[in-house]
Amino acid sequence: RVAHIFPIILWLNGILVYGDSLPHYKQRESVFATRTSYLANGNKNTDFPLPEGCVPTYLWGIFRHGTRNPGDDEIVVFYNKTERIREKLLEAWAFGNSGLDSETIEYIDLWHYNLTEEDGGKLADAGAFEHQLMGKNWGERLGDFITPDTTEVRSSHAQRCRKSGEAFTAGLFGETADYYVDDSVARPYDSCPSFQENVNNNETNVLAESRKFEASEAFEVVASEVEDLTGVRFSVEELVTIWEMCRYETAYAKDVFSPWCNLLSDEALKVFEFREDLSTFYYKGYGFNITLQMTTPIWVDLLNRLEMATSGEEVVNKTVMLFTHSSALYPFMSSLGLYYDGKPMLASDWPFTDRLWKTTEIGAFATSLVFIVADCQDDQAVALTQENAENAKIEIENLVPRPRIFLFHHEDLITLPGNIQYVDEFLDHYAHKLDVDFEQVCAL
Repeated sequence: RVAHIFPIILWLNGILVYGDSLPHYKQRESVFATRTSYLANGNKNTDFPLPEGCVPTYLWGIFRHGTRNPGDDEIVVFYNKTERIREKLLEAWAFGNSGLDSETIEYIDLWHYNLTEEDGGKLADAGAFEHQLMGKNWGERLGDFITPDTTEVRSSHAQRCRKSGEAFTAGLFGETADYYVDDSVARPYDSCPSFQENVNNNETNVLAESRKFEASEAFEVVASEVEDLTGVRFSVEELVTIWEMCRYETAYAKDVFSPWCNLLSDEALKVFEFREDLSTFYYKGYGFNITLQMTTPIWVDLLNRLEMATSGEEVVNKTVMLFTHSSALYPFMSSLGLYYDGKPMLASDWPFTDRLWKTTEIGAFATSLVFIVADCQDDQAVALTQENAENAKIEIENLVPRPRIFLFHHEDLITLPGNIQYVDEFLDHYAHKLDVDFEQVCAL
């Protein structure tokens, strides 16, 4: 074992601390797929988000939890692998075979993986910060529209989701709001045996393309680059572990790059991103029909609530929020028809830089999809045509405008499929989602 070659300095929460920030040479582009910090994508603009003349009347949002710890099984793997990786890096440096700079080597020399299995999957401090900031930003955008008395908050039972919801509402209202656990909507995959057997527990099919990519020339280039830099020839599994340390620590540090990232070039980060995009496409995206169908409980909730909100009946909770996981949000996003490139994603597609399915941009920590219903004064479309109104001897100015619907992803306004603009169009377009028999499609 290589002895420590630098003096001891502070480290905290799995991250070595140099003063107030991690040592790094430049803030590079965050390309960390599903472990990208919210801060890399979150919309910092807090101006009123709707077109002039529009007044919000209803909000329904689904939110992924913020930055979290690795799962308990990952923690065990990372602990064992990182110790061996450290020893290899330090040995190569001690014998003059490494091109790494002394600051990076100093960090790695004193670094230890201090998470335990008990920490598995829990929300990190950075994750709470992300949601508190997002809640604060939505509060500033919508002002008095969102109030504690008219807000319904639901969550998965998982600690990282519950704590994300608490942080979000603390940022929104200045104090945490009441919530209740509703796994039937937040985790529909748990109640879908067909998804569990054919997707979740079927690595052979789900990971086929990502494993092909791991055996490709692109990964060989990464291994050679890292060897030239460090003097160590790492296996694919070890390279993946280095990437995991790089991206988790960067997210923990609120999008400040970890020194572990100094082992990987910008192109290497994109290789790892593509590898993960392949697996998420098949696990949580368009790869299997059952993945889209198991989102039925989410669709039932959304469509029924939208219909009620625009029916003219009184709605007590005009803001509804659901805090959940990528395993629910990504499939729901896919079932909306968003970010599909028109064909299954393949290892041979690399580099495919202009792809829509890029989880760094569409699926970071604290990803959100927020639907806002609004009445817009300058909207001339009405519930009845002019001719019908005249026939019914109804003055056109007395007709109620058609409610508009707006979708925000990562707090940015995006275009709905088919350029849908009105709630009735949305309900018609996705009405077939209510025809899916969840119990039947999920049965083995």
